[in-house]
Amino acid sequence: MPVNLQHAEILSRAHHFAKEFADARYELGEAQNFIRGLCDVFGFSHKRLVSFEQRVKKFGGGRGRIDGFYPGRLLIASVEPHQPQLI
Repeated sequence: MPVNLQHAEILSRAHHFAKEFADARYELGEAQNFIRGLCDVFGFSHKRLVSFEQRVKKFGGGRGRIDGFYPGRLLIASVEPHQPQLI
C-alpha cells in the first residue's frame, strides 16, 4: 500500500536515489535494484505491488520482457545506454 509522503521527503529520497544510481551501467545486473530504489522513493512496497521480469508481446509480434510492472501505475523497461527498444 502506498505511503503518504510529504513532497520534501520524496525529493530527499529522489536525490539519494539519483546519486546511488548515477554510475549504474549494467542493465541486467541493476534493473531490480533500480526498481526497488524507485519504489522506495515514492513509499510503496516492491514486494507486494511490482512484478519483475514480466513477459510481453512486442509491437510487430516479437517477444520481450519488461523489468518491472505495477498494473495501472508503472511500467519499467530498462535498456543499455544508446540501445533504444520498442516494447
